[in-house]
Amino acid sequence: MNRVTIIAGCPGSGKTTLARSLAGRHPNGVHLATDRFYEFLAHRLDPSTPESHAQNTAVVRAFLAAAKSYCDDDYLVFVDGVIGPWWLDTIIGFFPVFDYVILHAGLECVQARTGDRAQATQSSANSALVAEMHRQFAAVSGFASQLIDTDGLGPDWVVAEYDRKLEAGDFIVPRRLR
Repeated sequence: MNRVTIIAGCPGSGKTTLARSLAGRHPNGVHLATDRFYEFLAHRLDPSTPESHAQNTAVVRAFLAAAKSYCDDDYLVFVDGVIGPWWLDTIIGFFPVFDYVILHAGLECVQARTGDRAQATQSSANSALVAEMHRQFAAVSGFASQLIDTDGLGPDWVVAEYDRKLEAGDFIVPRRLR
């Protein structure tokens, strides 16, 4: 079975760009964009609200099941999404071994990156939600080795930093969480 890489961070941190690039480097690469899984819901709730917990759990389990299916069929899967460490127990249930990458950039940078996205095409791009998700990811501790700071940096630099940290084994989930 191939390995899955979870690429997490707030909107505008560079997750999709990195995941697309990494999947494209491999003949058996798959890029799973988790935002797409919310589009399947006929009556979706704002995923940032407390009322959406059951919905979000169902969506997380759905994209993890899809990732597992691809991995079982020998694909190398890169999952991108607003997947904070609060989901690690669920992920571990599907993948005892996986890589976890957190991309982070300053609030001004992610606001600028998401400001160009049409509200109709990406509801997670609204300014208030981006600020809240940025706050939540900025408060995460214990994941320094999994972190890549993308503030003001181009995709080539981010891919090179990913490669360097992957080679060093930095993306393995901390033992205390396994």
